[in-house]
Amino acid sequence: MVAAVVGFLLSLPHVPGAEGEPPALSWISTYDSAYFSTCPRAVQPTADGGYAIVGSVCEMLPDSSSVSDAFFVRVGPDGALVSQEVFGGGTHEFVTAAQATADGGFVLAGTVSHDSDPPEYTVLKVGAVGVLAWQSVSVLDVEWEGAPTLCILEVRETSDGGAIGVGMARLHDIFLVKTDAAGLLEWCQIIVLDDCESGAIGVAETFADGGGPDGYLLCGATAGAAAAGNPRQVLLVQTDTGGQVVSRSSYGSLTNSDGTPLDHTPVCWLPLPDRYVVFGHTWHQPNAYPMMMEIGRDGDLRWQREMDPAAWDEWSAFPVAFTPDADGGYVLASNATTNNGLTSAFSLAKTDAQGAVLWQQRYGEDITSGPYAVCVAADHSYVVTGSSGGWPDPALLTAFKTRPPLIPFLRGDVNGDCFIDLGDVIGVLWGVFMDGSVVSCWDAADADDSGRAGVSDAIYLLTFLFRDGDSPPLPYPEAGFDPSDDALDCRYYSLDDSS
Repeated sequence: MVAAVVGFLLSLPHVPGAEGEPPALSWISTYDSAYFSTCPRAVQPTADGGYAIVGSVCEMLPDSSSVSDAFFVRVGPDGALVSQEVFGGGTHEFVTAAQATADGGFVLAGTVSHDSDPPEYTVLKVGAVGVLAWQSVSVLDVEWEGAPTLCILEVRETSDGGAIGVGMARLHDIFLVKTDAAGLLEWCQIIVLDDCESGAIGVAETFADGGGPDGYLLCGATAGAAAAGNPRQVLLVQTDTGGQVVSRSSYGSLTNSDGTPLDHTPVCWLPLPDRYVVFGHTWHQPNAYPMMMEIGRDGDLRWQREMDPAAWDEWSAFPVAFTPDADGGYVLASNATTNNGLTSAFSLAKTDAQGAVLWQQRYGEDITSGPYAVCVAADHSYVVTGSSGGWPDPALLTAFKTRPPLIPFLRGDVNGDCFIDLGDVIGVLWGVFMDGSVVSCWDAADADDSGRAGVSDAIYLLTFLFRDGDSPPLPYPEAGFDPSDDALDCRYYSLDDSS
């Protein structure tokens, strides 16, 4: 009975609270390299508390030509370089897409010998410690009009252990390639759609109601221009398991303040279990503003919105990557650039589950490049990787980690109902002894502000409630930020007192 009551109390909905504040930097590191430029494509936490980064490096040769290779870099929890590996050599592997895989490694894809005709492409699998598992190289032998153009823009691991990659061929057509678990080519397709622009930027495996794979969903953009009365929209294309088109849909109806339509340009997306979330930008001369939309697995547009234009002033933000956060919201990474083009910065924004911006912040406004990938660390802070510098100087690999974001809370209010009562006492004990994951704000559970949450906090609350004991320390009796520097965190906290 007690377990049932406690379970009910802790199942009450937690909604994202006040906007919070942008987190400060924990560390930022730039890594020297013998290569002229470094272009990271993905980052993820490692088992030792550090981070793994993959992408491509470019070396300038004495004859002023260049050669690119894939790279794997491991950094420690403090951002210090641990190890680095380069894959390739003798060919030109330019990695344009990468994703983390279930085993802690990565799958990467790109082109080989960029001036070859017909063009070649490569898919690589790298293990969690940076060992190359396999690499495949294939030739795209199709008819071309003009110079051959091929670019893989996203690659993902598939349920059979292989990989699916998508991108652009012949400037506008969609390129789709499937490998098996050993990297061997199974098939590739060129999908020609009359109103498709620049191929596709995303791919996800889809599954039938029975659970087996039934094809792939591709994300791209329709051809068009709002100025010509035909605004560009987000395009979703469903294929079967062999890459043949089954259906297609388009989305996007945001407008200017005067009601005129806007162009919607998708840049990246997240295929989640029950929905697809698209991150891109709209264009308001002379500014580009980040845009998000959510599409259900049933194909219905659930919501769409722009970031607040007033927050950017003289800046434009070009979306690069985003990731889901622990509270159901999203962390967005953009390349922020002044409208005169003289200054760039890494830009982070935090949204709630419906894309409403909670905070946004620019980091490193003295750099001349921007981010490429973002991930959420175990302590709920954010790790961003990109490059800094650039022509005529080398573009060096750069990464930074924020502190965990500051979230306002009421000390002692463990279940987030904006009151302190017996339910919060039970919440502390349940979190300590039964299931710690149900406590979304351990800072709130630290009733005595000792820097630890445990039985003593339950006793403290009981004494406060029934023995006229001391009130909880700040933030109390009003919600606020934790004045103490401790290891506890607050993933999210409800400030909704309507209950």
